Amino acid sequence: MRHTLMYLKNARSPQNVDKVPIKEVIPLSLKNRVSGGMRNTMESKCLYEISLLFKCWTENEFSDKVCKKQIENLNTCVLNYTISKLLIFYACIQLFNYIIAN
Repeated sequence: MRHTLMYLKNARSPQNVDKVPIKEVIPLSLKNRVSGGMRNTMESKCLYEISLLFKCWTENEFSDKVCKKQIENLNTCVLNYTISKLLIFYACIQLFNYIIAN
């Protein structure tokens, strides 16, 4: 009991809310919409194909021969995803070069 009183004696008391000024930098109100930060679907990142492959592996004792179709589907998805990202990157480079040239 003595130790707890010793710790409470030096404890910091809560700050008075009336003494703390609030300066609004922007209005403190909510907007009528929600930002669309996570619009990527599972298909764009091949998570569905990965989950199917893991399921096949666990059901068939991690045999690649039995899960050949799922492996091919995953490889196709990764290839398509990589190509789409490269095309977007290439378009950004072209736009950047156009802006610099003009």
